[in-house]
Amino acid sequence: MSDIQKLVALTTITLFVPCIASVMVIFKERGWREGLVMWLSIMVVAFAIGGIINQLLKLFIDFVPFASPITMLAGVILLFLALILGWSWEKPEPKIFKSM
Repeated sequence: MSDIQKLVALTTITLFVPCIASVMVIFKERGWREGLVMWLSIMVVAFAIGGIINQLLKLFIDFVPFASPITMLAGVILLFLALILGWSWEKPEPKIFKSM
């Protein structure tokens, strides 16, 4: 396995594999049907994020072929943070009401 494959696998496994206790609590509090839906959706999201990270790392390696995968992952994380913070700054200004 290459370094990028190892990094994507570790990221996906970290997101996908919750501890046994948290899964049991979800099933106990939400019921088996809703708990199973939540568990399956977590699995889909984890593999989707793993795929996105894999594609972005492949894109970064084309631009900077000598960078390590950890450095590229840091770039991906910074890119996501910049996008998220950029969207949060676009909130409309609150209206100010004057008291009479």
